[in-house]
Amino acid sequence: MVTQLMALVLLFSSLFLIRDSGYNSNLELCKKYLLQTEKYSKLPKAQILISDEDLDNVRNEPWFIELLERLKAKEEADKVA
Repeated sequence: MVTQLMALVLLFSSLFLIRDSGYNSNLELCKKYLLQTEKYSKLPKAQILISDEDLDNVRNEPWFIELLERLKAKEEADKVA
């Protein structure tokens, strides 16, 4: 079980690595970290990921577009709940 503290550590570590790997065009590593963070922690809002220049290299990747769609759907569901 992932505790809240562990989830926060994973989130901040992943965000650093995501930005670094996105900036350095390591697309597979960026994908791995983003999907792990989505699974075990909480990603920033979709709009933040959309506007983050460090993620420009993955912006048009199909898996990134799908991730954004999942985040947007979750954000909409959270508004209704």
